Amino acid sequence: HLRAGFAAALEKSLGPDPEAMAEITAFFASDLGQRILSLEIEARRTFLDTAAEEAAQVAADDAAAARDPRVAQLRRMIEAADLLEMNVAGALSGNLAFMTGMASTGAYGGVPDDQILSDVWAQEDQIRADTSTWLYSYLGLAYSPLTEAEMESYIRFWESPAGQRLNTALFSAFDTVFRDVSQDLGRAAGIAMQGRDI
Repeated sequence: HLRAGFAAALEKSLGPDPEAMAEITAFFASDLGQRILSLEIEARRTFLDTAAEEAAQVAADDAAAARDPRVAQLRRMIEAADLLEMNVAGALSGNLAFMTGMASTGAYGGVPDDQILSDVWAQEDQIRADTSTWLYSYLGLAYSPLTEAEMESYIRFWESPAGQRLNTALFSAFDTVFRDVSQDLGRAAGIAMQGRDI
């Protein structure tokens, strides 16, 4: 259900653009594109283990302290795909949807919308710091087998008009699906909280 909803939202976000679609498909169908997708999936699986994620964070900190050139490439990658700001915006949007869903059940005892919004915005700095740490850890682990030249190719893809188009569509689709799920979860949590109080 989630996958189908995401696919539909992505298709809608991308819109009819055969030229961009051809470039996107060509990149991810290439040997490098396929390797990158495999590496990203593998790193996601690795991060299911908390100890492995913490080890990746230590490695990322060590790389930054040692002024490893790969860190500069990761920074460019994050900037090219606007990963930090888009992820922070998505997290804030999801948190707002969750709290709005919970408030709709009366679980907060009628907290006004502006208070909910204020509470969500108060999380921004912490979310940005946590997201930055996660990105450098995850991307550092995922792309560690890639050569400098391969990383350059990937960065250039995200900097291209087709890459920018895909990136905007991905985040838009993710935000649409994540916001709906978050609101439903907030509503369920609010109902559950009230059930316990009775």
